[in-house]
Amino acid sequence: MRATIDTWTGRLGLLAGFCAVAAWLLLAGPPADAPSPSASIRLSTLAAGELSVAPLGKPVLITSDLRPGTRGESGTVSIRNQTPSTLDVSLRTSQIERELDRSAWIEVADRGHTVLRSPLARARSWSAVPVRLAPTETHRLRARVWIPDGAADGWQAAHGDLTLEFRSSVVTAR
Repeated sequence: MRATIDTWTGRLGLLAGFCAVAAWLLLAGPPADAPSPSASIRLSTLAAGELSVAPLGKPVLITSDLRPGTRGESGTVSIRNQTPSTLDVSLRTSQIERELDRSAWIEVADRGHTVLRSPLARARSWSAVPVRLAPTETHRLRARVWIPDGAADGWQAAHGDLTLEFRSSVVTAR
């Protein structure tokens, strides 16, 4: 009978220990210095033959601290028409990882006018609003990436590696 009492005493002691640890974790919460979850994005550019694009070979923006409801991260891209013709330039993004497709948004503006504004999933289509460049003209585009409040889950610890692509067409006289 003594073995039975020792067995039950051991089991009750183990259960009490688990309960004490669980209660401590619930009351203490996460450590104060634990980082809150965030996403990271890097936006680069891809050159087009008739355009000079800068920066080229360096990211336009890099962030590793993207969270819902924050302003996000911004960067600028310069595009210059290298042809003797006026060009309408459309843009889009391409990405390998699609973890942030439903959560993150991108906006590209030219002189305060929005050229592209959409979730990353839809930013793979060419922009409907072109940037018009006269011969040798340069424009500085402002790109911003962010995660809006109420974004779908899946952004935590996600990584996006985006490329901004450009497509131009010659503007014909009417």
